[in-house]
Amino acid sequence: GGFDGARSDGSGPENNDYESYYGYARIRQETRFFSHSLAAGREHLLGDNANNLRTTFARYSMTSLALANWELEARLSVNFAKEFGGTFEEEFTYYGAGLRVGSQFHKHWRADLSYEYRLKESDLALRDFHRNRVTLSMTYSF
Repeated sequence: GGFDGARSDGSGPENNDYESYYGYARIRQETRFFSHSLAAGREHLLGDNANNLRTTFARYSMTSLALANWELEARLSVNFAKEFGGTFEEEFTYYGAGLRVGSQFHKHWRADLSYEYRLKESDLALRDFHRNRVTLSMTYSF
């Protein structure tokens, strides 16, 4: 963790400046049949629509190798954010959930199939959305 701050030069909007803390924590446990972890954090990034993006998140994931040659994974997350700077300001929350099944079916080849759901709730009109994503990937490692 630490402290982060920024000051803008010039005569731009006043809400470009910030002083904020950041920090990250993660705890992980491995058992015989699965491993799982819980992560939390707060950070300040460059925004997509404005100068600043402050975000606080929590993420949980669980992975299992209980089935021979198969890896199973599940994820949940929540992210509270505020984007500001210039004339734009938005507060929003992302919720996420996902599943993945992967197999190392050859010494050099791996296949993964995953599904991800993301929901965004915004304090601005017409900025809410939900997304379903299915991904099939093949990887060759040499």
